[in-house]
Amino acid sequence: MIQAVDDYFDSDASEFLEYSWPRGKNSRNYDQTIVWKNEKSAEWRLGDRNKRISIAHDIVVKWGGIPGNKPENLERYVDLAGLDDPPLPIERVTTYSKIFAIANPDKYAIYDSRVAAALNAIQIIFSKPHGPGVFFNYPEGRNTKIYGQGGFAEIFRKKFLVDKGGWQSLECDNTYREYLKLINGLSERRGHPLVHFEMTLFANAEKLCGKALEQYKGGRYQI
Repeated sequence: MIQAVDDYFDSDASEFLEYSWPRGKNSRNYDQTIVWKNEKSAEWRLGDRNKRISIAHDIVVKWGGIPGNKPENLERYVDLAGLDDPPLPIERVTTYSKIFAIANPDKYAIYDSRVAAALNAIQIIFSKPHGPGVFFNYPEGRNTKIYGQGGFAEIFRKKFLVDKGGWQSLECDNTYREYLKLINGLSERRGHPLVHFEMTLFANAEKLCGKALEQYKGGRYQI
């Protein structure tokens, strides 16, 4: 367990109520999204391979807003989701973790650029008295507030936090496994499903990154 993350859920656990996704007229709040995901998971369990491929397309392309995935890639991830111990590389984790989280929500949760940034931001904000953190590698991100020029991910890049800050470096292709260990530990300790923690991190990523930047620029976080 990374103690700083535990501290965050002690202090700001109610903030998951701010969840709203996707953007626009079809946006769902936290409770609506939980119901929708549960429905999709039930459809997955009862569906054949073609039905699961259709669900994967809905989750990744329509809901997740990642239109560039080739059909054969989605089909491969559908098949991998049925394995007991599939490979979990950082490449395309934003895509396949969405599918895995619907296929098996008790084992997997989504890991994307906002979740990664939120985890690193939390460890900056709650760095005292815990010391250097564990760097969660960033998947490719499209959020300009976090990943744009001069944004959080550019300032708090891996080289800066690991080489200068003494943070522990995770192997890129071990990042998702370590993330799953972390939120499974949170789930066991706090009695919420994995999706609760993932959605909380996602929803509050921009706020957390902004607060971490304020602390750094104000001299309250020292490297």
